[in-house]
Amino acid sequence: MLLSLLLITFCYIVGALPTSYLLVRFMLGKDIRMMGSGNSGATNTGRFLGSGGFAFVLIIDAIKAFLALFLTALFCGHEPTTMLCATAAVYFGNAYSPFIGFAGGKGVATTVGIMLYLFPFWLFLASAIAFVAIATRMQRIDIASLGASALAPALLFITGHGAHTVLVALAIAVWIWMRHRDNILSLMRRRA
Repeated sequence: MLLSLLLITFCYIVGALPTSYLLVRFMLGKDIRMMGSGNSGATNTGRFLGSGGFAFVLIIDAIKAFLALFLTALFCGHEPTTMLCATAAVYFGNAYSPFIGFAGGKGVATTVGIMLYLFPFWLFLASAIAFVAIATRMQRIDIASLGASALAPALLFITGHGAHTVLVALAIAVWIWMRHRDNILSLMRRRA
């Protein structure tokens, strides 16, 4: 029990390390929370540091999530409840970092690392292709994130994966959609 709590706390702290905030502070001497969308994620970073800044935050946040789950599994032996809570902790750390006033990102880069650890590699590839295709077509990263996240549980269901795996992917998709609620409302207002 104590080990599980320590591992979950560890995952929260790793997820909470504010990659975007630190990078923008180092490169520009500014607070990313006061810039653009105010979001400390890869997309907002890319607005001010270009594609290099976007890629850096995406890769580092994905690595953080992957390593957090890898180390958790190493110490807990893939115990399901601990792994589920650890995954949630990484997301909550990313979204509500105590290091930057409980602000954070929307979890897309974190999802990349989590998908690479939890799911078959083909699912990551399919989601990445969908993301790039939608982003290229729509010229919107947020719509691409929503589309790719929704595709993952559908693909797992269609290919006959177990209910537990599909539900985890569905929970991840719901989290991504919830974190993008302002974007969704904005898109709905434009169509109205």
